[in-house]
Amino acid sequence: MPKKRTNSTTALPDRWFIKELKGETPPSFTTMENLYGLAFDLYGLRPWRLLNENHLILVRDTVSGETCYCSVMGALGEVYSVHVYIGTESFRLFRRMEAEEITDPGEFFASQRGVSVGFVPKTELEPPDRELLSAMKHPKGRGVASPIFRAIRPGFLPWFVTEEEAQTLTECLRAVIAVCSAVVNQKSVSFWDAIRVSGLFHPMFLTEGNLTCLLQAYTAAALSDSLFKAMQANRSFQDLAKDATPSLSS
Repeated sequence: MPKKRTNSTTALPDRWFIKELKGETPPSFTTMENLYGLAFDLYGLRPWRLLNENHLILVRDTVSGETCYCSVMGALGEVYSVHVYIGTESFRLFRRMEAEEITDPGEFFASQRGVSVGFVPKTELEPPDRELLSAMKHPKGRGVASPIFRAIRPGFLPWFVTEEEAQTLTECLRAVIAVCSAVVNQKSVSFWDAIRVSGLFHPMFLTEGNLTCLLQAYTAAALSDSLFKAMQANRSFQDLAKDATPSLSS
């Protein structure tokens, strides 16, 4: 868990990235504190050892109502991150990338919309990242990975998250943590081959060709134990998922 902050003579800001997000709503201190704590917990789970990039965790954004498609990267040991593709068009872009139909980074950034957390060496941190991590008492030392939080908007390179984008990323990281914790604690369960539903959780598991999706993995502040207590009934993939995902042929 993140270390508890100690009293300091340096006043902590009410909001972060104010200069970088001029004219927008910068994330509050509390929002980024929560987001940092989730990133810290997520890194401890090493999700890239549990999931592949095509194991998507779907979360309904409570602010916009859109579906977020969360992909864990790191199985190859090159980049460690969680990318969230927001909305149907971003999902289709993910499919095109997976099929290697997109090779130009410019095409990717021209139409992509999403948020992400990446775990990088300290040499890749921007000054605002360093200020945030210092306030959060992030551990220092050689080889220590540091979380950076970014948003991708169509036509722009990754940039710092706004308040709304940070809240969306917070919801998605909670979902990924819940699922990864469940994978660790319930090793006998074949997660990507069954759908389970309950009164609290919407349809969750879907297999569509080579793409494996998890629908509405996390809809409330629930930990893995309560998640699995809620899983009681099985239904067909098609019946549960046909209205929850966009057409894959578009």
